[in-house]
Amino acid sequence: MRALSRRAHTTHEIQQKLRRRPHHTLDHEARIIARLKELNMLNDEEYIRRTIEQATQFTYQGKLKVGNKLYQKGIPFKLLDQIWNSMKVDEEEVAKKALKKIESNLHEFPKQKRIAKRAQFLAGRGFPPNIVFSLSKE
Repeated sequence: MRALSRRAHTTHEIQQKLRRRPHHTLDHEARIIARLKELNMLNDEEYIRRTIEQATQFTYQGKLKVGNKLYQKGIPFKLLDQIWNSMKVDEEEVAKKALKKIESNLHEFPKQKRIAKRAQFLAGRGFPPNIVFSLSKE
């Protein structure tokens, strides 16, 4: 409860925290996880939705970066892909918004360097190569 009061966690993260406890049993872990899900305090799909919303509306990150972050928290990429597609997120629009953040810093560079900087920025934000190459040349 203390961990969930600080921030939302995935099922995998809670399982890891429970396994570090000195008197851990699989039965006890299963009952705790079931009860947390019953109380809707643990919901991986909602966690993924919130993460996608934050990544696309505030930090402007692509599916690859979000997927890597969630994979480290025990979420399979297949589940992220399903939810991402159901939310109908336009990755190209997100990438354009991300580029607007750095565009004012790039005007001093020559054209080739600007293209390289844009591509590096978008790739670092986790956008797929087709979006990176098409937007970096605009």
